Amino acid sequence: MSRIVKWFLASCTVLLYNVINAQNLDMLTVSKEINSLNNAKQYKASIEKIETILDDDSYTNYDHYKAYLLKSKTYKLLYNYTTAEECLRLALAVGERSNFKDEVRSRIKIEQLFIYFDLQKDTLVNKQLKSITKSDISFLDSENKAFY
Repeated sequence: MSRIVKWFLASCTVLLYNVINAQNLDMLTVSKEINSLNNAKQYKASIEKIETILDDDSYTNYDHYKAYLLKSKTYKLLYNYTTAEECLRLALAVGERSNFKDEVRSRIKIEQLFIYFDLQKDTLVNKQLKSITKSDISFLDSENKAFY
């Protein structure tokens, strides 16, 4: 066997191993747990739970993106909009490396709108509203559609 064929087979084996062993985040379960912690005002525990996901490389980029969204929402509850926006930037960066780029961009755009609204940045709210399309809205869950 040539070196190229051996290299190709080894690469495919490693890729297949990583795909099989990559964890997929059960977002519904994690969201419920984080919401429960946040409702009980246990924000530190909520952030620590999210950090365990972010620190674990076995999760996918999309899982990390979703974890950063949860972290951003937690910091919004604490009225720490600077950190919430930083979490959105990190969510966008990691989400762009997933297979769900359109969803990622849309969700980040809309979450940013909510932050601008909370901060009463009317100019930015209007600018962001104009940039949001029907396609962007299609990625929202029912709760966020109600807010939008």
